[in-house]
Amino acid sequence: MFQNASNFAIHGGTFIIVSKDEKEEIHKWLNAPDCTTNFQAADDKRTEGTGQWILSEPEYIKWKQSPSMLWIQGKAGSGKTILSTTIIRNLRQIAPEHIWYHYFDSRDNTNSKSTFRGYLLSLLLQVGANRTGIHPTLKELYDECNRGGLVASSPATKDLAMVLKEILETTGGGYIVLDATDECCEMPEIFEWLQSLPKQFCILFTSRYSPWTEGCFMISLDNGSAQIDEDIAKYLEMEVKKFLSGGDLKVEVINTLKEKAQRQFRWVDCQLKVLKNCGSPKTVRKALKNLPKDLEETYSQARQRTLERAENKEDAHHLLLWLTYAFEPLTVREIADILTINLEDSCVDGKATEMELQLI
Repeated sequence: MFQNASNFAIHGGTFIIVSKDEKEEIHKWLNAPDCTTNFQAADDKRTEGTGQWILSEPEYIKWKQSPSMLWIQGKAGSGKTILSTTIIRNLRQIAPEHIWYHYFDSRDNTNSKSTFRGYLLSLLLQVGANRTGIHPTLKELYDECNRGGLVASSPATKDLAMVLKEILETTGGGYIVLDATDECCEMPEIFEWLQSLPKQFCILFTSRYSPWTEGCFMISLDNGSAQIDEDIAKYLEMEVKKFLSGGDLKVEVINTLKEKAQRQFRWVDCQLKVLKNCGSPKTVRKALKNLPKDLEETYSQARQRTLERAENKEDAHHLLLWLTYAFEPLTVREIADILTINLEDSCVDGKATEMELQLI
């Protein structure tokens, strides 16, 4: 047990100094998913002043002060990722060298962020490589895989699990934050591995309901959490004023979305994107009267609008395929260039114009 979260002891934490080239080779060999992009995306979306209430929750304070497991449970779109990002920021201030995190993300087209192996690689890169060098246990695994060949072989998942556990045991304890564990396709393996760790770690999950987290401390976002309603209200005030300067319509938009949100940030965000594109107060009010009842209906309507608004439905279908199977998010320029590809004649119809870029 530890009374002050900033007082984790460092045991056996000597890192081997390696050349810049070798460090890059080890990073390339690990090929770990980069969850800093998830953290940054969520942090950029966060409205100032929202999510801070989680840091004062009694369950969170208790968890932070004593090694245990805490589950933040909530339905899809309820802001769990924003909360986990708020928590990571808080823990970085308390114990910057003892906070490790992973975002399970089924939207990642490499599929690496939603697997047990991807999780191991993600944490191993964070805990096993730092500014000064490489942890000797990780270096030993690399050397073993690199023996007798020009290119290091890929390490076995069981070896990654063992090495990560060994390195974590040398840290003396810390915080592990796992966002969206319900998007992981191998949660039983992860939960079993976490339970094998020494009782030195504070482990936090966010997810929808999952039997794997029963018995943990729990903060439920579904049972009348007034703080989420307040966060949604702050978010609406900030966002609606970007396209409605004031008056009765602004109040009507805010009140209607607050009333129908059902504590789902993502639902609110989707409706705002539609309302911003309405050309007049009349069309805004019409949209407010025909709001989708849930996220599933929201996504269905969005797909239908994409097809209906496209002058060429083949372009829309073509673009959706690229967005679905791209290995990383596409830039506006890349999307514009994709639309110049003529699949029928297997050629490219010139470069995207500035007007096309603006329309996208």
